[in-house]
Amino acid sequence: MDRDPVLVLWDVVNEYITPETARKVYGVVVDPETRTINWQETRKLRQKMRRQERRCPPPEGLREKYLLKGED
Repeated sequence: MDRDPVLVLWDVVNEYITPETARKVYGVVVDPETRTINWQETRKLRQKMRRQERRCPPPEGLREKYLLKGED
């Protein structure tokens, strides 16, 4: 999701990825007909994806592995 949207668009235009992949993986909304980035929707989607990332708990055992002594 940190990838530059213009680079993601380049991948779509050159058919390395689909517009659907651009949206789901990189949070970039590409209009397949005009081959342009919908900047407003991209900003909204990326904000939503970042909020969801923050809500997801770390994988099982990760917290304990990196927990510093004295925390908790």
